[in-house]
Amino acid sequence: MQHRLAKLDVFKGEIREKLDDFIFQVEEFATFHAWDPDETCRQARTHLRGVALEYIRRTPLPPRDWDDLKTLLTHQFQPRDLTAAYKAQFQTRKRQRREDIPTYVDALQKLAEMAWPLLDLIARDEMVGDQFLNGLNSHELRIQVAATGMRRIEDLMRVARSLEAVENQETGHGRQRRGSAQIQFSEEEKPKTEATHIAEQILAKLGPELRQSRDPKRRPPTPGPQ
Repeated sequence: MQHRLAKLDVFKGEIREKLDDFIFQVEEFATFHAWDPDETCRQARTHLRGVALEYIRRTPLPPRDWDDLKTLLTHQFQPRDLTAAYKAQFQTRKRQRREDIPTYVDALQKLAEMAWPLLDLIARDEMVGDQFLNGLNSHELRIQVAATGMRRIEDLMRVARSLEAVENQETGHGRQRRGSAQIQFSEEEKPKTEATHIAEQILAKLGPELRQSRDPKRRPPTPGPQ
């Protein structure tokens, strides 16, 4: 009777993940199931997630077989200089579905600190702010936050939370419309700064634009990292 191997793990390319372990496991599965190099590559790709999957998708020349894929992953996620891996993760880090804004910001700040440990704090803060905007998974929220012209990540985060609270109230209760004079917040989400007033001003100013941007026929292309 043949014993079955445990389920093949996924590889996300995140900090503290060991690429060697993933490669070893893939090759063990390939031997057990008698996969050829093409099938090994296909199976391994179906177990990539997050930054690792995004990196392979953006590769100009897709991997032809397992050796190609293994080389690409090793070059990107197991370089001699680990800061290169952190930079790659930072530049492709986007806000995940259902991820709250503080958690997203905290992940960006940690990656930036490891990728550019000697960079001036103000410059690093602005880099985090830029990637924060690029990685927002809402087109409308990105427009609204960018319209403030703010650069500091703390300010961007507070405004984004205020605007998202408005959006949640609208979709949850249907009581408020964008551009209205009064915007109500729940006690849990109510900001304790001027971000509330900024949110009101942005919504009033961009109300017609945002209604237009929700029309899929007229929606402009979403900006992303260069």
